[in-house]
Amino acid sequence: MAVVASFLALTAHAASSGSDLVGPLNSGSTASPVSNPSDFGAILEKIVAWIYTAFFIVAVLFFLLAAYNFMLGGSNEEHVKTAKNQLKWGVVAIVVALLSVGVSYAIDSFLRTGA
Repeated sequence: MAVVASFLALTAHAASSGSDLVGPLNSGSTASPVSNPSDFGAILEKIVAWIYTAFFIVAVLFFLLAAYNFMLGGSNEEHVKTAKNQLKWGVVAIVVALLSVGVSYAIDSFLRTGA
């Protein structure tokens, strides 16, 4: 939910910043909204930085909750099961964060080489 809220805040800021990446709908322009691949790369880097940071924050929160449930649970099987599930989702959050950086570099490399 926090990721969606941060994404909406980021897109609202981008829409209100007055940047002319895309002209009016009836302007008749057929030009690409991104005329320079380095501009697209800069935008992509900012988006990936937000995603990367958000997912690492989520991962840390999952790890802290899992540690709390492990300590609280002791011999309670339900708390241990919840803690293991939280650890799993923390690892998933880290993997998604690292994949976002890898995909960003791949897209940027593809656009710069024109391949």
